[in-house]
Amino acid sequence: MLSGDDGLTALRRLRDVGDDLLVVMLTARADGIDRIIGVEQGADDYLAKPFLPRELSARIEAVLRRRSKIPAGTPLADGGRISFGDNVLDLSARTLWRDNTPR
Repeated sequence: MLSGDDGLTALRRLRDVGDDLLVVMLTARADGIDRIIGVEQGADDYLAKPFLPRELSARIEAVLRRRSKIPAGTPLADGGRISFGDNVLDLSARTLWRDNTPR
């Protein structure tokens, strides 16, 4: 639950301006219709809480494979680190850093 706009509105704004940023929605809304709407609005995947951290990691890797055409089971490039905004997700260490601070 975001303050201000909800995630679907934020996603719609991104897509309306042509931004193809990869989006995995993490939400408390688990109803089937909510998942359908999320994907229809342009989410690459949709994961309802609660979820296992390993499932989130697997879904992120799957979305990245689809984007970069990396075969399933192939380790990600750059030592398994993914950067987005001020964040760095280290898949091998299973850590998330924001502004050089572990989260």
